[in-house]
Amino acid sequence: MYAELSDTLIAVVEALTPPAASGVHITEAEIDLPLEISGAEYQGKLIFLASPPHTIWKSGVLPHIHRSTLRIELEEAGE
Repeated sequence: MYAELSDTLIAVVEALTPPAASGVHITEAEIDLPLEISGAEYQGKLIFLASPPHTIWKSGVLPHIHRSTLRIELEEAGE
């Protein structure tokens, strides 16, 4: 299933969020992941859709894959 690229990236970030009671705080993360990305038109606007490449494992067909790197860092507010 394809979702909007923004929703896919938000889900990846949320997957890294530890439970509040765990006491774990993530200050930096770098994720390399393959994504199937395509463009579409929705209500007259161009949107990008993305999904992990499920078709590789289910069908053996190798679709066009984009290697993606997402880097997140905690920054202190400037004074």
